Amino acid sequence: MLGIGFCSQAPEDSHLNQPHLSQQQGYLLFSLTYANLFHFPLKASECVHYAPLDTVPEAEILDDLTTLKKMGLVAEMDGYYCLPNRTDLIAARKNKMEIVDRLNAKTHRLARVLFPFEWIRCVLLSGSLAYGNPSDGRDDIDFFLVVAKNRVWVTHYFLRLLKALTGNSQCCTNYIVSEDALELAFPNLFTALELRNAKLIKGASIRTNLFAENAWASDFFPSTLPSEEFELPPSMSSRLFNVLNRFWPVAWMDWLLFRWVVFRSRGNYAPSRSTFKPHSPQRQLALFQTLLDNFSGAMREALPQWVEHIESEILHLKQALVLWESGQSMAPLFKTRKKPCPANPN
Repeated sequence: MLGIGFCSQAPEDSHLNQPHLSQQQGYLLFSLTYANLFHFPLKASECVHYAPLDTVPEAEILDDLTTLKKMGLVAEMDGYYCLPNRTDLIAARKNKMEIVDRLNAKTHRLARVLFPFEWIRCVLLSGSLAYGNPSDGRDDIDFFLVVAKNRVWVTHYFLRLLKALTGNSQCCTNYIVSEDALELAFPNLFTALELRNAKLIKGASIRTNLFAENAWASDFFPSTLPSEEFELPPSMSSRLFNVLNRFWPVAWMDWLLFRWVVFRSRGNYAPSRSTFKPHSPQRQLALFQTLLDNFSGAMREALPQWVEHIESEILHLKQALVLWESGQSMAPLFKTRKKPCPANPN
């Protein structure tokens, strides 16, 4: 996610007197509308990360943004773009640059402590920091992890222990998935954006496999945020735990921990052996509803497939939420559902 709270702004243009937008202009307005939910203005070059615009020259994007500005649909200041009457966000983003640099440095330090272990195959930085949009220096540092088979729950509790021992309370995991179960639930534009814009820290080849198993996400958002893998040198403790990982019955321990999680859930939700995701469908449902409420009439006309997708996703997430709250598995719901992509409807 880009930030911690949603911002709702009612569309200003009416359906009776709305400007006509090209599909590309609609995508740009969608990018700014989505980012606005998290109080985040964008540079022209950043708009490609929020819509299928990766092959569009930046000069063409600038021309369309200028047109949208003349229409009164976007505002611009110092090279940043946002929705009208939200130019206060631009100064706020500039003030965050020092916070972003400080948190990025802390992220690298955390990664060297928490993730040099061989069973942690891939580490991605996700959440608000990946986008450069922390609310303050105390924001969570969110990670997306891919781990070896039968290591999801061992990893979850192992990291909780390390966090407690080191006092790194900011470290959180948005996802932990097993390398033999890389396909993600909730195949929609929110999950696609979270996946495609997560920054690589470790495991480039595993990330390639993750993208391949979720190829539908690249139809939504073909580009990824620039990042490069950096070295996580093994420490004495990581060498010790790597040896224990090879010889201890770790898979058995993982099963026991999973059964403990199932017991603690008390039927309120259905944990997965191969995936840890600490959020219910409720957050995505709220996000999609707020996003739809912020679609202007011009955007609805330019991007009818995206409107249809969001409306469909709201209904689907309501079904998923019923299963979640009744303690039933959501897996059958996702397995029988075609992965939608409004950018490539055919």
